[in-house]
Amino acid sequence: MLLDVPDKCGGADNSADVFLLLVIKSSPVNYDRREVLRKTWAKERMENGVWIRRLFISGTMDSGHEKERLNKLLELEQREHNDILQWDFNDSFFNLTLKHILFLEWMERNCPKARFLLNGDDDVFANTDNMVQYLQSLKDNDESKHLFTGYLLKNTGPVRSSGSKYFIPVQVQESDLYPPYCSGGGFLLSGHAALVIFNMSKSIPILPIDDVYLGMCLAKAGLSPTSHMGCRVSRMRNIRLFLLAGAFGLVIVYLCKHYIDLKPVLYHVDVREDDRQLQETTKSNSHVFTWPRCQKNESAANIKDFSSLPSHIQDFLYYRHCRHFPMLLDVPDKCGGANNSADVFLLLVIKTSPVNYDRREVLRKTWAKERMENGVWIRRLFISGTMDSGHEKERLNKLLELEEREHNDILQWDFNDSFFNLTLKQILFLEWMEGNCPKARFLLNGDDDVFANTGNMVQYLQSLKDNDGSKHLFTGYLFENTGPVRCLEKQGRSAKSYAQHCFIKCYTW
Repeated sequence: MLLDVPDKCGGADNSADVFLLLVIKSSPVNYDRREVLRKTWAKERMENGVWIRRLFISGTMDSGHEKERLNKLLELEQREHNDILQWDFNDSFFNLTLKHILFLEWMERNCPKARFLLNGDDDVFANTDNMVQYLQSLKDNDESKHLFTGYLLKNTGPVRSSGSKYFIPVQVQESDLYPPYCSGGGFLLSGHAALVIFNMSKSIPILPIDDVYLGMCLAKAGLSPTSHMGCRVSRMRNIRLFLLAGAFGLVIVYLCKHYIDLKPVLYHVDVREDDRQLQETTKSNSHVFTWPRCQKNESAANIKDFSSLPSHIQDFLYYRHCRHFPMLLDVPDKCGGANNSADVFLLLVIKTSPVNYDRREVLRKTWAKERMENGVWIRRLFISGTMDSGHEKERLNKLLELEEREHNDILQWDFNDSFFNLTLKQILFLEWMEGNCPKARFLLNGDDDVFANTGNMVQYLQSLKDNDGSKHLFTGYLFENTGPVRCLEKQGRSAKSYAQHCFIKCYTW
């Protein structure tokens, strides 16, 4: 087990205090879905005098470095919300049954007296308030009686077509008939039924179709799932709807992967649009304040041969004058305040992008570790813009925010994080430094894919006659007598117009 919440139900002996436990199947990459659910129907709360608690259950994805990256992001999310169980198995459709069994094992150990459970997917909407009312209306609502209800399917059998997602060959399931079962998008069950299913699962070979497998466990125990009078399933415009109307009012709207109506309404206008509104105010103790959105310079189109330039060069020229962008993440106290910033002997300023979590994590544990070195302080900052647009942009920003809460070392502005905006990134940092860290003695400015021997750097800087930051120093690998690259095939150098610059890739010192 990789992530655990053993005290979610207040301990095994006190778990009867949980009236409704929401058990939501999720995958590591589905952060945006989990965040929506936390703020809506899956919010943990006291409802009508009883407790609703929430758990997301997940496996792992990918392999190697990418697997580690996703696991670390999920760990940061878990520290924030304390609501994720994760095991080290491949999170796939054919392992949904395994996910159920592992959860039930966890429940038997940590939450055996929970009264009722809602088991569903992370792309559904459920009216949990009405569920509580329905469950409280039952004669026996203390978890000791059997209850398993949802959209009931009878007289169905394995799909034998190999092209189907639900394909089950005879080698896996010989019988052509499944026992009655409830569709897996969402169903209610009692704590008693959950533990019965777990006990039965110990002697029944796993079937990949999870909802069918639960029906098989119930059948072996001599129990049956039931259908609720108000539950309906329909398909229209790629939406599956589960409706339980009337007094019982269970409502589950099962969304397809790309349907967006119930995704969070997160309208985020790109900073390069013509919008004069101000961005939301940053932290009150931050020197950096909000700026109007930058206007497109239409006159750039009058430049000679403008239309023949690549689109990214045109875009650069349209917005070349823009110097100020809203700040999304700030660390105003990184240097101990402007007046005390002389205590920072070496400030590591590392250019990064939102998706480069793995690089940042390596640097934090190696050469960019904040520490007292030879009697002086080394501090660290990552500087970043934003990536993508719309919902994906919001997702990446939220992940970076969680990372910032964990490490307190990220500055982020709302501009497109691209090669052609690296200069802008430098300017925005220097503006931040002037207000928050003006007396820092020395800076190392580099990328997140380099290695630097910062211990040796400190020794070198301390050996200088004037090492209080008051004298000029700018050193690195020096280029002279160079000029702009004019060949369009070599994009990435075409905007460089410096006669002399330092090109930094690796510090060995």
